[in-house]
Amino acid sequence: MGTAFLLLGQVEVRLDDRVIDVGHFRQRAVLLALLVDANRSVSTDQLIDRVWGQRPPQRARGTLYGYLSRLRKSLKDASDVDIRHHADGYVLAVADTSIDLRQFERLAVAAAVEHDDEQALALCERALALWRGEAFAGWDAPWSNAIRDNLQRQRRTVELRRNDIALRLGRHNDLLPELAAATTARPLDERLAGQYMLALHRGGQQAEALQHYHQTRVRLAREFGVDPSRALQDVFQRILATDPSRESALPDRRRDRQDSVPSQNPVADELALAPPCAVAPGPSGPGDPSSAAVAPASPPDPSDPQIAWCTLPRDSATFIGRAPEVDLVAGSLAAGGAGGPVAVYAIDGMPGVGKTALAIHLGHRLASQFPDRQLFIDLHAHTAGHEPVAPMEALAALLVADGFPAHRLPAGLDQRAALWRGRLAGKRALLVLDNVLDSEQVRHLLPGTAGSLVLITSRRRLADLDATSIPLDMLPAGEAAEMFGRLARRGGEEPDAVARLVDLCGRLPLAISLLAAVLAKHPSWRVDHLIHEARTRMLSVRAEQRSVAAAFDLSYRHLPAPLQRFFRRLGAYPGIEIDPYTAAALDDTTVDQATEQLDALCHDHLLTEGAYRRFHLHDLIREYANSLAAGDGDQEQALDRAYGYLAGVAAIADRRISRYPRPRSRSIGPVGSTDTSSAPELVRSDQAMAWLRAEWPNLLSLLRHANRRAQHERVVALAAGLASLLRVDGPWRQAQAVAAMAAVAARRLDDRRALADALVDRGIGEQLLDDYSAARATLEEALTHYQALGDEVGEANAYLHLAEVADLATDYPHALRLVREAHSRFRRLGNTLGAAAALVTIGSAHRALGDYGRAAEALHEALLGYRELDNDLGEASVLIHLGPVREQRGDLSGAAQALRRALAISRRVGSRLGENGALHNLGPILQRQGDLTGAAEVLSRCVRMSREMGDDAGQANALNYLASVRCDMGELAGARELLDTSLPMLRQIGDRLGETEALNQLGTLHRLSGDALTGAELHQQALQLARRMHSRWYEAHSLAGLGRCAIARGSTTEGTDLLGQALATFQSIGAGEASDISTELAAARGLDPSSPSSVRART
Repeated sequence: MGTAFLLLGQVEVRLDDRVIDVGHFRQRAVLLALLVDANRSVSTDQLIDRVWGQRPPQRARGTLYGYLSRLRKSLKDASDVDIRHHADGYVLAVADTSIDLRQFERLAVAAAVEHDDEQALALCERALALWRGEAFAGWDAPWSNAIRDNLQRQRRTVELRRNDIALRLGRHNDLLPELAAATTARPLDERLAGQYMLALHRGGQQAEALQHYHQTRVRLAREFGVDPSRALQDVFQRILATDPSRESALPDRRRDRQDSVPSQNPVADELALAPPCAVAPGPSGPGDPSSAAVAPASPPDPSDPQIAWCTLPRDSATFIGRAPEVDLVAGSLAAGGAGGPVAVYAIDGMPGVGKTALAIHLGHRLASQFPDRQLFIDLHAHTAGHEPVAPMEALAALLVADGFPAHRLPAGLDQRAALWRGRLAGKRALLVLDNVLDSEQVRHLLPGTAGSLVLITSRRRLADLDATSIPLDMLPAGEAAEMFGRLARRGGEEPDAVARLVDLCGRLPLAISLLAAVLAKHPSWRVDHLIHEARTRMLSVRAEQRSVAAAFDLSYRHLPAPLQRFFRRLGAYPGIEIDPYTAAALDDTTVDQATEQLDALCHDHLLTEGAYRRFHLHDLIREYANSLAAGDGDQEQALDRAYGYLAGVAAIADRRISRYPRPRSRSIGPVGSTDTSSAPELVRSDQAMAWLRAEWPNLLSLLRHANRRAQHERVVALAAGLASLLRVDGPWRQAQAVAAMAAVAARRLDDRRALADALVDRGIGEQLLDDYSAARATLEEALTHYQALGDEVGEANAYLHLAEVADLATDYPHALRLVREAHSRFRRLGNTLGAAAALVTIGSAHRALGDYGRAAEALHEALLGYRELDNDLGEASVLIHLGPVREQRGDLSGAAQALRRALAISRRVGSRLGENGALHNLGPILQRQGDLTGAAEVLSRCVRMSREMGDDAGQANALNYLASVRCDMGELAGARELLDTSLPMLRQIGDRLGETEALNQLGTLHRLSGDALTGAELHQQALQLARRMHSRWYEAHSLAGLGRCAIARGSTTEGTDLLGQALATFQSIGAGEASDISTELAAARGLDPSSPSSVRART
């Protein structure tokens, strides 16, 4: 049977089912240290570090050699195992199939790329069956703990994938016991919760499924102050709407994943190898990604947390009537088919007639015909205190909801419209464009190809729009009476009085619902009493629609005095929506009391809960509440409290997610009370990011409101709170504009420190937009202000960001001078965050210059700093830089481990840029490890993600790396097409490092195709660029390419001389490629690579 190494549980070695004694703890530690990197060289220093950590014995090497000798004796009967000395380390040579850890990883990848559900399920089960407990059970060392954590995440990924597949295959009953135990152990894992809910539901336990949802919702609110994810809410809504007997046997949804539970697990699939082919077939054959075209009919992947698959508000349980209108839309679609031309329906009518309710009801009813997207957007044509949403902003919102990164949005309206139409091409999407001002507001938002449905609501008839008009009149008398009876809970009582009352309401649904709520609160009243009250109020109000105004007024007058005051304050609040925390600040009360008041107003139909604990006012009700608030003397104090609360929590969240030192209250003027003691807990970066993403529409609305009213302190405070979020999510033009607004406000306040802080944020925005000269000028102005103020933290920050600009402009020596100035100041001030940020830039510049030792030293120190601060985004940034440094030093295992950790963090906080960066650097490592298929899959995914994000530089560099993989696979023509695509892109962008890479690869392709002369010319161009940039690593690669071309032309002496220069350069920077070049050089000289003369040749 051979030797078996068991690591997924207690560490054991078995030979033909017999346990082998491999010695005491330290000796077993040596074996484990070699096993996790089996068939790869582990240096002596690494072994010592793994065995003894920070406290090695005085004669560690001698002791280690003794352990290795005894291990060889213990394994002497294992003919398939060999411990070999290799350079300055050791290799455990063994078949991967004999190590359960490697078997698990191979099976996990195979399951991820398998299309057949039965086969994929079997692979998952085989992978999970290998686990006998916790990996490396009983071991406690930093290096083994990190690997164990990574393996545990991979195990959970496979478990979740197995659950999804089993649910698709209808095997929910088999899953229930294990899911019950898993949800008890991990109660906040939303993906797991969704799977458990589906399994319960399909097993006929719908009540238990709904109860589990409510328990999860309460826990999330209590622990993190957040709602369940949209994915989990969708599962909940499907369970509410579906008969479990119809879901017990489900079709294979490999291509239509509406039934899968979207991945919302904080630690996502680190294997990152699915889908197996992210790029459409090109001219080189199936699976070739050289065409760089995303498959237009690719199925939706609900596991992507950046895409809003369904944003429809919940349907009304009391919706009634409108049968002719519903039949018109549904019948037209049925007649034309879902794949017919774009169907556009414009619903128009007076305020309060139920336009939005009809559109939402239609959206839910027809959603199954449009599975790719169901999006809702309020364009605020008639929202009090808000300007109508411009087409540019609406397109930005739709594109971001569709997964396009905000910071890459095009600047022009036509470009955004074209991008939007392109992303909808081939998809079946449903759009609800609510509260529209006129045709021009929505014309650019309409899809351009067949297969989608658009529902528009407007108070005006949009006669100049190519749409089917649906004029909405008052409800028929019978339907109006039925609606009132349902809401008032009076059944069919007093039919004549009810008929008079609904006529009094103008048979408008909004007025009917308000008066029904009043009657429901007064069980002793008869309908005639309500009619009397309503008529009295109608005599005392003046409005365009007296019936609606009277209903408002009557509902308001029957509220208790504290609730009336709360309602008036809500009317004055300029945010888009409000949660209980902000409402508590606004009303100067507790969160519990604010929640009760919000619920009471919802019960009275004066407020709508669009999503869990997110409330908003109907436009007409907002206008009415605002008119009541106009005479209150305390409204400005209430707004001060709301502004202060939001600005204070935004500052906390901003600092939590920032990788740099951020301005604190020293730069924020008096915006009212900044008591944040009742705020949701924002301990982790993902909590802070979730809060900012939920509140940024409100923060932006309040910022604009304050700017219109020249409230400069509020502008400065809110802009500072938005800066880090806009830097991560974009739009970067908006980041720049917000910072510019803050700078203007700070100048008017004559607050020099606030001005300098705003200029730093503005300079960062300009840097992100690749306007390096403007960024440099802005940051230099900020530096002069900080110097005049004697603000050392500000000075250090300005130096840091000036260094980043120089680094991006490939002026690495100048970048190092600037960032060392920043680092020395941060260290002197004891500012750990600033020092860590500076070290990242130091590491980046040293890496670009080929000084990997110094790069690794700086990045390791930065990593310690960010981890000390629990700064996840900072840690991910370091790891994304550290991966390539480790790779170029020959530590492929360490490089992959760093990048997988970065990948997990980026996915947890929803940073698509970080995810793409981690995958981008992981691909070449898989290639060097010999996993060409895995590398191609990862890099193909990067090409797709970069294109979707509008990241031209990322796309071009991913194409470069993918070309290298194709070349190693022997697909020279496909590799050439990829490089012919990437090189012009890189030259247009001005990415000189990427251009150097592409030139070197093209040189290699020409040499392999028999044209070594042209190859040498291309390598020479690359060499000139590398030397101009002072990049030693690319210089060495270019020299090696020139040497190979010379040898191919028959000039062996010239070739070996060039290879020798490349070797010397690689050795001088500590690059891992030195070993390969040494072997290649020895072979070119006709030497045995293991001979003494060959060894001398390497030095």
